Amino acid sequence: MANCTEIFNEFNKTIKLTDERRETLRHRRNNLRGRISGGYDIVRTSERLDHEIEFQSQGSYVMDTIINPSNRDDQYDIDDGVYFLGPLPRNSRPEPATFH
Repeated sequence: MANCTEIFNEFNKTIKLTDERRETLRHRRNNLRGRISGGYDIVRTSERLDHEIEFQSQGSYVMDTIINPSNRDDQYDIDDGVYFLGPLPRNSRPEPATFH
């Protein structure tokens, strides 16, 4: 059987994110979270909404399977869940469009 380890390792170096790129993406994700959290105070002051906001990273970034895009246009898909935690039972919660 052929040993393709060296070939794969070279290919992986090409597609894998560098530590610098991962740090840049983490910084951008955190900036976006800050913008969402900062603007959320406007929604929180509404009498209808009294929810805490929580973020949960998910997808290829967290699984360490994210790769460089083939077209090098610096477009990455960072999946980050935004959760609104509140005291209301499920059937009394606002519609998703309200949070949107």
